[in-house]
Amino acid sequence: MSGNDRYLREAMFGGEFGAFRSRGVHFFNEDNLVYQELAVILEIRRQKKALRRGRQYLRQISGDGENFDFPEMIGGQLRSVVPWSRILSDKEILLAINTDYNQPRTAWVTIDDALHISGEILTCIYSTEREQLGKQIPVEAKKGKAVQLTVPGAGFVIYE
Repeated sequence: MSGNDRYLREAMFGGEFGAFRSRGVHFFNEDNLVYQELAVILEIRRQKKALRRGRQYLRQISGDGENFDFPEMIGGQLRSVVPWSRILSDKEILLAINTDYNQPRTAWVTIDDALHISGEILTCIYSTEREQLGKQIPVEAKKGKAVQLTVPGAGFVIYE
């Protein structure tokens, strides 16, 4: 069993035991796209201590870079970027999902004002849209500090 398989099993079941009272094996289809993407995300989580132990903060969003608020339901639906940060000591990692499964969404997202300076760059280390990997976004002085990011339809991104 590879390290990723062991890490995935432990993340799913909490230890060395698997489903149906099994031990040392798993029942996941490793060829399935969901399994493969989850393995990538869990590997990033394994490498980044802030993603495992950092405090979590829901972040405010804005369409115009001036008026910020937390994501909210409109008409009984949430079709928006939903961002949050994991902060451990002086390290912040920004994560966001897009609850609109039909189209990408772009939003200004607040980040910790004390941990960042204007002009600093955050880099995309994970995206469900491969073309975004390595994309850099500048930190700007908006409601403290904020970045403008785009999340693919029904997608997920991680920036550091």
